[in-house]
Amino acid sequence: MQTGRTRLDWVDTAKGISILLVVLVHAAHWLEYAGVSSRALTDVNEALSTLRMPLFFCMSGLFAAKWLDKPWRELWSGKLSLLLWVFIVWQPMVLGYKLLAASTLPDQEDSSVVAHLARFVLSPVRPSGELWFLWGLVLFFVVAKVLSRLPIWLHLGIAAVVSASWWGIAEAALSEGVLRILSNGWRGAATYYLFFVIGILGRKQILAAVAGASRGLLLALVLLWAAVMTAAVSLDVVAAVPVALFFLKLLGLVGGVALAVLLSDIGALVRLGSQTLQVYVAHTTFVVLIAVILAQFDLRLVDDLAAFVLPPLVVAVAVALSLALHRAVLPTRARFLYVQPDWFARAERPRLSRLRLPTSR
Repeated sequence: MQTGRTRLDWVDTAKGISILLVVLVHAAHWLEYAGVSSRALTDVNEALSTLRMPLFFCMSGLFAAKWLDKPWRELWSGKLSLLLWVFIVWQPMVLGYKLLAASTLPDQEDSSVVAHLARFVLSPVRPSGELWFLWGLVLFFVVAKVLSRLPIWLHLGIAAVVSASWWGIAEAALSEGVLRILSNGWRGAATYYLFFVIGILGRKQILAAVAGASRGLLLALVLLWAAVMTAAVSLDVVAAVPVALFFLKLLGLVGGVALAVLLSDIGALVRLGSQTLQVYVAHTTFVVLIAVILAQFDLRLVDDLAAFVLPPLVVAVAVALSLALHRAVLPTRARFLYVQPDWFARAERPRLSRLRLPTSR
């Protein structure tokens, strides 16, 4: 595990793990509307929340430093334009599956057409749906470049204070209505910028730690994270001490990196990690379609084991369909769904074979 190639493999593995966990939490969420609910899976997803997005955003920042040294024009043409373009062109699809779900799945809040159209219009400033991650990355790159001349300790300190304050004070103090107005985008930005910055500023230290870690130490870190999260979920620690989630997410990042290194020999995870953009933008559409189909049947009598197993099966189907969709549209004019046009980037179109989320190498 000491070679440069392996280092890249574990980063792709980390992204592969993250995207699978993202699809899993979305699958569990939407299947609940179809009558498939598992308390055990809910607890698992709660524990995995400390690993899922911290790992994803840290891997985003790990190879982002080179872009911060470039002029704004190059940052836009080489990175920001792609992220923003894909976020924008997929918004009609977000609106489509939201309207479909509102008309077919029960017990949804703010399911009126007017509400969904308002979210669609406001999505550039208030990200709507699960694509907020792309919007968040654009914001993170801009903020990181603006703050890039600060001392490392000050930059990290600002990010840490914002993140800890959000979980320790704001998230607990603000009303549910205010939190919904802020949306996942702004709430996620307050939470996860720290992990993006850790990837940027701690790149050398992270790579060195990975290169020097034994399998025994890596396994111990994964087990430590799993044990702490099991206890935290069982005791409902976050409800009692909201700021604890800040420290649990830091531990989740450590556990996630260790897990990625341990699993970096699994070729399927490595390959998936190099295609996360394709999965990220399309998977929720397929998940909602599956949920709508399942909702036509009476699933209230589904036993606990089936309710626990069904979401992972939906994950496998949604990931496969997302990758298949990408392959199908590349030879067509619909490839604009994944590649920004030249007029938008004002630069050479990126090679399709190099498309990756969250960073290219």
